[in-house]
Amino acid sequence: MNGHYWTGNPEFTVAKHSNGGYLMIAIDVPFKSHYIGGTVTVFLSDGSTIKCTDKGIRDHVDNQSIALYNFTKSEIELLKSNRITRVRFSIMGGMVGAQTFTADNTKMTFSLDRK
Repeated sequence: MNGHYWTGNPEFTVAKHSNGGYLMIAIDVPFKSHYIGGTVTVFLSDGSTIKCTDKGIRDHVDNQSIALYNFTKSEIELLKSNRITRVRFSIMGGMVGAQTFTADNTKMTFSLDRK
């Protein structure tokens, strides 16, 4: 993560379904009042971006804030041919209000293209 948050780095998971897909973000938070929210921007290797609107799908479990965002079918097609290079997201709540962070994708990935 670029920047510092109390508890460390977030985890990102991308999943595909028949009509599109999901982006799940999870991060440890110090208080239940802190949560992932707002618009998330996904930056791709070809220079394009995908904006994910907050639909309020979130949970707090085991000291983690978890948020789920939707990808359309065309956005999943973009993800199949372009690597995610960076994700911009916000952690809401607390005394300072929203804090916005970016996280770079530095891990090597592989794909099991299952249709």
